[in-house]
Amino acid sequence: MTDKNWEKTKTHYLSVVDSLDCPIDDKIIDVVVGLSILGIHTTASCEGHLDHGAAGPWVDVEADIDNNEIENQLEEIQTKIESCKSIDCGRRHEELYEQYHSLLSKLRHPNLKVQAKVIELLAKFYQNRNVSYDVQLHVSEIYGDGGSRIENQGVNIQEVRSKTEQKERLAAYQQEMDCFAVFLRKMAST
Repeated sequence: MTDKNWEKTKTHYLSVVDSLDCPIDDKIIDVVVGLSILGIHTTASCEGHLDHGAAGPWVDVEADIDNNEIENQLEEIQTKIESCKSIDCGRRHEELYEQYHSLLSKLRHPNLKVQAKVIELLAKFYQNRNVSYDVQLHVSEIYGDGGSRIENQGVNIQEVRSKTEQKERLAAYQQEMDCFAVFLRKMAST
């Protein structure tokens, strides 16, 4: 990938807005661009803020497929399971759970493959990199469907830190995400 292609992809993402008509945050857009170029679909992101949301940067990733049909079927089965709780359904209840988990697997597997790609990238990123565990990026499942979030290890404990510590950690977390963006750009150019 050439710098020209990177800039073309970045220009595209500079025009993307969320449901509130807000663009992708400046301090996270290069990670979104890099992941996209490497074939990893992003669904949401934030650079991290002290006054709202998470006090650390994050990017949500999942497979770029249309799951509407499966999600609708899961909702229908969930409704049937709920109605079965109020009456004695016996074997029918077990069959519904089996159907539900079979469909959930169909939904999860493509997303888990994306999570595996991210884990491989993070393993390469940290191969010769030494930073505190708190600052290291990790990927974890955020929904039951296998959708995942890339974020710093310590971001969830930000709310129990002092305002000064939060500010310091946010800067460290953003710096680590910036380094990951540089890594992604290098990976995209090879």
